[in-house]
Amino acid sequence: MQQPHQLSAGFALIETLVAMVILTIGLLGVLALQNISLNSNHTAYLRTQATLLASDMADRIRANLPAVEHYDGFDSNHSLSADPGCIHSGCTESQLALHDLSQWGKQFIREEKPLLPDGRGVIRQEGDFITISILWHEKNSDGMQHRSCISSQDAEYACLSMSFRP
Repeated sequence: MQQPHQLSAGFALIETLVAMVILTIGLLGVLALQNISLNSNHTAYLRTQATLLASDMADRIRANLPAVEHYDGFDSNHSLSADPGCIHSGCTESQLALHDLSQWGKQFIREEKPLLPDGRGVIRQEGDFITISILWHEKNSDGMQHRSCISSQDAEYACLSMSFRP
């Protein structure tokens, strides 16, 4: 018959291996949660930037209501207007609209660090409402489709849309 000391001799090693496996599984879970947290924070950051851009343009339009028709149809991918350079000497209402669109559009195409990855700003007037849509490239990590703001929106683009009555 074996002695009790000989029976328990291998259990310490097995217990250590089991503990290491459990610890490894726990650490992998923590790493997965950290990755999800980083992705969620980045998504929240991009949505905040889009909200700030939309609010900025809405305020610019409200401040220049007599020239509201000059903002309609703007698309930062197609119609980036040149700054008329009149901001220090006094602008007409239409020149101020061009200045606003130029300044706002530059935030989408900055070469060093654009606010949004592959960002795009679109302004449309539909009846009494003005709709500002901000689009940006965002990996779809949750498997759900992004909401569509404009008809030519690609599936990999997230968007934020703000409508208001001037």
